[in-house]
Amino acid sequence: ELVGAFHEQGLSAHVFFPDLAFVGAWNEAQHKVHSRCSILGFGQISQDDGAIILFAPCNRRHQTALSHEADQPSSEILEAVQRLLMRATHRPIFMINADLEALVLHKYAMRPVRPMFMSDFEHVYYLVTRPPTRQFFPLGECVAVRRAFPDDWEVFASATQTKTSTELPKVFLKYQSKSKPFIADEMREAAETAMPSATKSRVRNNVLRRISSKPGKEKQ
Repeated sequence: ELVGAFHEQGLSAHVFFPDLAFVGAWNEAQHKVHSRCSILGFGQISQDDGAIILFAPCNRRHQTALSHEADQPSSEILEAVQRLLMRATHRPIFMINADLEALVLHKYAMRPVRPMFMSDFEHVYYLVTRPPTRQFFPLGECVAVRRAFPDDWEVFASATQTKTSTELPKVFLKYQSKSKPFIADEMREAAETAMPSATKSRVRNNVLRRISSKPGKEKQ
């Protein structure tokens, strides 16, 4: 849909995927609008590219059952993203389900630390839901956070108390916020903890749009 929206504006989108499997799936799928696709770190931006989409760029190496601490993030992937941002200049840039972490010099620094260039992006779509705690949803517990641009952030809470973890609660809009509420990150971290480590970086509903394009300025 995002590629189609760019096409309606007369822009040709170039999609960058994290690996060859995504590129193969994209090429095999039937798309109403054709767009270029490349592997992040290998493909180059061309003059005909009107918009850039990065799908699931991830450099975080999550904690595993054999390790009590997460490994250091990949510098190669982070550098590949930075190069694209620099070369994209004025073009619109979107990142879908990004999971990026800055490189830290002190191994005991609080992690994850987001790259500085992420401050140039805003959430145009965000959705996170809380996994059941204590095997049920207590009445009034925050169960979801959503943002759909240009609307404000919305926090939803359980309107009923469920008796089992499989029973979905009825929800109500608890409050709205102009800025991202703190509970959004708290719920995201809880959802990641509840999922197998191999799927943590893939299970997200997060679309970011760059709001600042300043050629020649690179952030680490």
